[in-house]
Amino acid sequence: MCLACDENRKAQTLSKDHLTQVTDTLISNYWGKAITKKIDAREVSVFAGKEGFAYNHHPQVTSYQGKLLATWSSGIYNEDEPGQVMLLSFSEDEGQTWSAPTPVFDKKQGKYNQLVYTSEGILVHHDTLIAFCGVNDLEAPFEVRQDPIFPKAPDGGKLPYQKIATTDHRTETKISVDGGQSWSESKIIIQNFIPNLKPVQTTSGRLIVPGNMSFPYTDGGPVNGTWKMSAVAGLPEHFTDAPRWFEVTQREIEAPFEFCEASLWQVDDHTLRAMLRTDQKRLAMTESYDNGESWTSPVLTDFTDCGSRFEFGRLPDGRFFGITTPKPKSVRTPLVLATSDDGVRFDSHYVIGNEPATKARIPGRWKYGRYGYPSYHILNDKMYVIYSVNKEDIRICHFPLSELARIDDKVISAVF
Repeated sequence: MCLACDENRKAQTLSKDHLTQVTDTLISNYWGKAITKKIDAREVSVFAGKEGFAYNHHPQVTSYQGKLLATWSSGIYNEDEPGQVMLLSFSEDEGQTWSAPTPVFDKKQGKYNQLVYTSEGILVHHDTLIAFCGVNDLEAPFEVRQDPIFPKAPDGGKLPYQKIATTDHRTETKISVDGGQSWSESKIIIQNFIPNLKPVQTTSGRLIVPGNMSFPYTDGGPVNGTWKMSAVAGLPEHFTDAPRWFEVTQREIEAPFEFCEASLWQVDDHTLRAMLRTDQKRLAMTESYDNGESWTSPVLTDFTDCGSRFEFGRLPDGRFFGITTPKPKSVRTPLVLATSDDGVRFDSHYVIGNEPATKARIPGRWKYGRYGYPSYHILNDKMYVIYSVNKEDIRICHFPLSELARIDDKVISAVF
């Protein structure tokens, strides 16, 4: 058992009175010290934002029968406001060109406004595609208007994330049996929960959905299975894992730092780890030793971060990896794939992209970031990494897995 696992077992036993005593784990990406190589990744455009579809974010990519499928959230102007939809685009030439996008979850009227759809990707299950989407319904009438990128409140302070709260949060799915050409009616599968990524399958076959601080799971399959809720230690029995609400819940458990947007992976002893975005310029981690039925209290790691969604996984050669934007205080650049043999020391860095940040073409609230919310997919001998640029354009890059050959520790590229 690794020392990082031992420390997190101790964290699981802490009482509420001790939650403020944060213990650093040994997990680190050795930022500024790691062996580093710039790899040759070709970037292409999937979709360029335009009027009416000016906000584009939360991208994910998968494949079905040799085709690549890219999904993302697309809003009118600003982030997570009424009228936001989930779009899908195809590539039949290994990511070189992409089709015009079509909606999976299209505009639909809620109680007072159009619903807010947040794309959470597509799970391929045998010959069926299952689209996952977070749904928010605002509790009062809301006027969608174009905001400046970093708006200020009348008193000069920050403008709240949402001007008004949401009254209903849920996860819905749609099913396609023709490769994404058509979709079923939507089905509500989890109430009071907005996913962060599509489900991850553990070695037992269980599906777990990474959220912000909770991890619903099912053993009955993605179509007909019953989803059970699990969450980090200390949360009340009834809580809401959705924008703004999870911050309130974290205050209830006196968490010493904010955490959200988990990415889930599994190590050789079957321990599940969920890395978490925080407000501390480092990622946090929670673990499960019972296949996702309970989780430890989150603890900070030494894996640096600038404050963005990310994704962890495992390469075909057995190495663990994380695709992140690890430079603290950066505008989500550079984009780095960090590898580890043991899931603790992520000390080999492959720089996928290091272009400087630019400004959005079309104004909209919080539209920034050169490599926003990266997500990956491996098909044949290539890795594809998709991301948003300024939360406006969706782009993807790809490279052969041979680019991730082990780095000679005598050769370090100056790329930062």
